[in-house]
Amino acid sequence: MTKKRVPHPNSLANLKPIRPGEVRNPHGGPKIPEDIKRARLLNTNTIARLYNELIHLSVPAIKERKTRPDLSVLEIWVLNVMSKGANDGNPVTLEMIISRIAGKITDKVEVALPKPTTVRLLNNEGTIVMGYPESKEDEDSE
Repeated sequence: MTKKRVPHPNSLANLKPIRPGEVRNPHGGPKIPEDIKRARLLNTNTIARLYNELIHLSVPAIKERKTRPDLSVLEIWVLNVMSKGANDGNPVTLEMIISRIAGKITDKVEVALPKPTTVRLLNNEGTIVMGYPESKEDEDSE
C-alpha cells in the first residue's frame, strides 16, 4: 500500500488565497521582441510550402539552387537536408519531409470487447465496466 505524501507545514504557510479584485501579475508577461514575433510567423504551413516546392527538384537542380546568394537560412537548411537525404537514401529524412508536406500519418486502432469487462482500479478505488452489447438481443443472450 502506498503512503500519501503530506505537504510540509512551511509550504502550506506560503499559500495565500487571492482576494477579490487583487491582481497578482499587473504588467503581464515579458514583452516579446519583434524579431521573435516575425520568426513565429514562419509556421508549419510555410515550411510545408517550401518542402512541397523543393521536393520536385532534381538533385542537380537542388545543387544549382544552393548556389543562389539570395536564399534564406531556412531554405539553405532544407536544401541541405533534402540533398543529403536523397544521396544517402535515408528513410527517416524522407518520412520527416513527407510528414511536413502531408501531415503526420496516424494509425487507426479499433478496440472491441465482445462482452462487458469489469476492470478493477488500483487500491480498490472502484471499478469500470467496459464493452457493452451492441443490441438488445446480445444482452438477452448472456
